[in-house]
Amino acid sequence: MKKRIFLKLTIFYVLGLIFFSCNGAVNNDVTNEKLNYEMSKLSSLTELDALITKGDDNIVDWQLSREFAELWLQESIDAGEYPEKSSLWEIPVAIYDSNENIKYYEFRVSLDNKVIAYIVGAATKDFNSPIVYQSFCNDEYADNIADLYYSGKLNENELPRIVDNGYPNIVFGVIKEDNVENINFEYFMNPKSGDYVLAEEIDTIANYEELKKLFPELFDKELEREKIEELIANYKKEGEKFWELAVANKGHICDFAVRGSSKRTELDKEYVKKVTDRNGKQIANYGACGPTAEGFVLDYLQYNFSVKSTWSSKSYYEKASALYKSLETGDNWIADIVDLVGQDGGSVTLPHNIGNAVSEYSDYKASLSVYNYPKTAIENNLPGISLRTFGSGGMHYRSVIAYKNNGWGPFSWPSFKILDLVDCTDKEKGTWESYIPVHHLMNWNIEKK
Repeated sequence: MKKRIFLKLTIFYVLGLIFFSCNGAVNNDVTNEKLNYEMSKLSSLTELDALITKGDDNIVDWQLSREFAELWLQESIDAGEYPEKSSLWEIPVAIYDSNENIKYYEFRVSLDNKVIAYIVGAATKDFNSPIVYQSFCNDEYADNIADLYYSGKLNENELPRIVDNGYPNIVFGVIKEDNVENINFEYFMNPKSGDYVLAEEIDTIANYEELKKLFPELFDKELEREKIEELIANYKKEGEKFWELAVANKGHICDFAVRGSSKRTELDKEYVKKVTDRNGKQIANYGACGPTAEGFVLDYLQYNFSVKSTWSSKSYYEKASALYKSLETGDNWIADIVDLVGQDGGSVTLPHNIGNAVSEYSDYKASLSVYNYPKTAIENNLPGISLRTFGSGGMHYRSVIAYKNNGWGPFSWPSFKILDLVDCTDKEKGTWESYIPVHHLMNWNIEKK
């Protein structure tokens, strides 16, 4: 074991030196060897610059994306979400889809030589917001990458690249070391275990057309279809105008006044830890994402508003079992399994069942909105629920605890804060996501009956 640890530290040190000697023009205050090693394996200036020279006008220049990430970071520092000395790593990690198409730029936010968050920029003009995510998950990949090389699952002439698997979930796409200017994945692997992952198993977020095929019953009203399609059409027009102005002002983005406003619930400010710790000091992860999202709403109502005694009198395991039964989610056998593995990957909650448990155990209900984020709930100091649907038919529900409007020049776009108690390592701060109509069509407001 000591020999293995020594070897890993040696790898970090040597490759860190190589990274800085090859990229001497990059100035950054972050000197952590593990981060240097991680970045040397996941990204390079050659790769990022090659994306721009491909001649695809839909790709966003990574340097333009970084200007917006800097603005976002400063706004987050001013809002008290990051410590004042937080800094942005100079270059991002490119995130691809399984077909080698660039999708996001992931900028590391660091403090005292440690990654504390990611700010994720749009790498294509399909988004009309330059920042797509702000994740407080502080996962680092250095140890995993070193283990993959040490175990022989990655060869010395191979490099891992991050592939979107329903971000923040990822897989590694493996490329040849001499192929960074023309990304071509040889195969995919689990970033922790190194196990092979089939391309067809990689999740992509479903757009409106795919969602309509998966759940036609949600779009059977002509009025709703018209509203959604009008919303999406306007979104695309705004996006075209936004990127035209952004590209014209590259290098001077900071000259445009940023205008923004936010609505943070009391839950977002201080109650998350208290709510998630109330069940015998266990995080209120009730297994599958549907029961977890509804269970969180009920636990929050119990803490800050009111619930029926049939909910408040239950133990953690009784609550988990009741949620699965009420939501008709998978099999009702999870009491010990949830505690053991943290989630039941084989369970599915269908959209028409969301709200069953809230209605059964409280005087509140979940009200579906298919063309707006759960703004009403947040304004009433209540969490909402948002559904991310995958092209494979998979569904992932998350609690929503805040929203804000960001702006640049004449444009503004809404973002909402997701609290993901299943997929994220950070159970308290949540993740900001830009509200994108084609990906966030189904949302629920929690409101009084």
